[in-house]
Amino acid sequence: MAGSVPDAVGYFCAVTLTWETQTQTLMPDGHTTRYRTQGWVATSFPRFGVDPRSDRERLTQDVISGARESLGAPHDAAVAFLSLEPKDLGITGTDPVEYLCTVTLAWYEVMRPDGYQGSQLMQATSSSRVSVDPRWDRERLTQDVISGARESLGAPHDAAVVFLSMEPNDLGLGRPYGSAPVA
Repeated sequence: MAGSVPDAVGYFCAVTLTWETQTQTLMPDGHTTRYRTQGWVATSFPRFGVDPRSDRERLTQDVISGARESLGAPHDAAVAFLSLEPKDLGITGTDPVEYLCTVTLAWYEVMRPDGYQGSQLMQATSSSRVSVDPRWDRERLTQDVISGARESLGAPHDAAVVFLSMEPNDLGLGRPYGSAPVA
């Protein structure tokens, strides 16, 4: 029908922000000020119904500003990771598809050496093969991969995502893995 609005396309996005806050405390002697800088890293997973007439720039701006608001981050918090992908994985057929997934997580761990309170940025990477049911969508796969990585790495449940790759293990070259290319 002419003039009708096309159906929105479901997107599952991930954005990781990083920022620092600083506090100052006047010590009981009234002359000394203690400064404390706290690093923050956090991930938001917004879902969007995207108008097909929209563009990536608009979606990017919406995702980042929404993440800053939902995470309580300042307006200038840096983007450490951004993924804007349709929810549909595009798997055809009924057989599971093997995906190779790699995720790097980051979190701050509180350290208290010699009575000093500080924190240290921790990062770790996990790789796994996942048998993906064709009925799954990107959100389900993403959540499973990140949860598994947090568990296997001993990371906290809110460790932030700074790298994520989820791709079919088959390169799609039309030949068995390890066989010579056809001349």
